[in-house]
Amino acid sequence: MKEKPSIIFVDDQNNILQGFRRSLRNLENVWNIHYSIGGKETLRIMETTPIDIIVSDTNMPGMRGTELLKEVQSLYPQTTRLVLSGGGSRSDDISILLRTSHQFFSKPFDIEKLKVTVDRLLALRDKVGDENLIKLIASISKLPCSPHIYDAFKKEREGSSADLEKMGDYIAQDPGLTAKMLQSLNSTYFGVNKAGIHPFKAAQSMGPGTINYLFDEDTHFHTIDSKHPNYAFLTKVYKQSLHCANLVEALATAENLPEPLKNIAYTTGMLGHIGSIILAYGMPEPYAKLTPASFKSLAAQAQAEKKSFGATHNAVGAYFLGLWGFPEAICDAVAYCQTPDKSPQQTLNLTTLLHVAQALIQADDLPTQKSHLNIPYLEKLGLGDNLQKWHDLDKNEIRSLPALKDWKFD
Repeated sequence: MKEKPSIIFVDDQNNILQGFRRSLRNLENVWNIHYSIGGKETLRIMETTPIDIIVSDTNMPGMRGTELLKEVQSLYPQTTRLVLSGGGSRSDDISILLRTSHQFFSKPFDIEKLKVTVDRLLALRDKVGDENLIKLIASISKLPCSPHIYDAFKKEREGSSADLEKMGDYIAQDPGLTAKMLQSLNSTYFGVNKAGIHPFKAAQSMGPGTINYLFDEDTHFHTIDSKHPNYAFLTKVYKQSLHCANLVEALATAENLPEPLKNIAYTTGMLGHIGSIILAYGMPEPYAKLTPASFKSLAAQAQAEKKSFGATHNAVGAYFLGLWGFPEAICDAVAYCQTPDKSPQQTLNLTTLLHVAQALIQADDLPTQKSHLNIPYLEKLGLGDNLQKWHDLDKNEIRSLPALKDWKFD
């Protein structure tokens, strides 16, 4: 029998904590629940009690929520850090919270939403399994960016007349910029979770002033040094991410997916290889030993990762995106795109299209592309006759896009 997850709720007002107790009484049989008045007491509890998830208010006297979460991030990186705020948080707090927290919840407190979120995160975490990987994933506050794209984005942002459309274009071409920008929108500062929207639309929603304010320093972003052991592999992954984003979006339109899925198709493709980036960048020497340049297929890559680290890049990516509050459809697509026949939903959806897109990108000719596809799965869904159409779409429309043809990494 698995141990019950341990969760601590932090607030400076006892009446609010008592309200939590009443609301959470029915969950005491599935969670080990702790309640704490303020940050200092919380840290004392965590010295002796392992905590899986912390849910903390931000506006507390003494040790502010931002200070507490920064300490928890440093001392207990494996702990999932959730922010509870009534809105109207100080702007400077938001910038700090984006570096120290995973997700934001608004008051009044939605217990059912929290339970769904916790159950989902724990399920994704279980797929990772390895404690060292869990610590690595949970400790991430920023992802590396392509040097060329980030330099162009930074120059535009710092210019005297920043062009919002250009900034949006740069954001939409890079997994690191995309992930951080969309996580930023999943906060009470903006009032609504927009973590799944197209990154270009994210920039339009945020506006140049807010982008400049929240990202006025490099603490939110960094680039990949050319001396990194997996530099060549990461260069390939970043270009494939841009290719995949455009292709998944085009496939979603061609197959007439429901509008909510079309809206997040581009982001799904862009972040489909986020686990590869986390492993290759975050574990440079161990990952280099896998000789990633010699991977013959994504299946071979996943097999090598599983053998060496106990989890694949798909499991790592899905857990990371779940922590950062991305929609379930995106997390599922990333988790199951290499094993779509094991997906809980056996229908034409983003998992199917991410599987197809990643396979098409592996080669130029259809016969080789087919070798990367789960043909029985596609035939079961009645999609076997679509392969030529998908191949032609990629070859004739996507690969000729200026963003791909003119793409640079450094």
